Amino acid sequence: MLQNFGPRANETHLAFEYINKLGQFVNLRIQLAIRRNVIAVPVTAVQQGPDGPYAFVVGDDRTVQKRPLKVGALNKTTAIIDGGLQPGEQIVIDGQYRIQAGSTVEAAQAASSADTGPANSP
Repeated sequence: MLQNFGPRANETHLAFEYINKLGQFVNLRIQLAIRRNVIAVPVTAVQQGPDGPYAFVVGDDRTVQKRPLKVGALNKTTAIIDGGLQPGEQIVIDGQYRIQAGSTVEAAQAASSADTGPANSP
């Protein structure tokens, strides 16, 4: 591995050499930073609209409002929100296609893995 620091303090260049044998491949994942004290939500809560990403936030009266978001990073399961949400706010994570701003919703308990296992199947 070759590590080379770029002209900016936060820039690093990495080079890896891998001899590829027929039919082999490499999956590479590099952790660039650890962010603490962030707002992390399920990626399913983040919707894409013509004006950018947004989420439906549930108010005290159970009505939802469409709130624009600033998404910092995301992966297959989680989105880090850099702006648009406050800690403790409730958001809609499923069924957004059935609601719009001003809709009234009911909170549902998330199913745990114990509730969805084969032993509890009908």
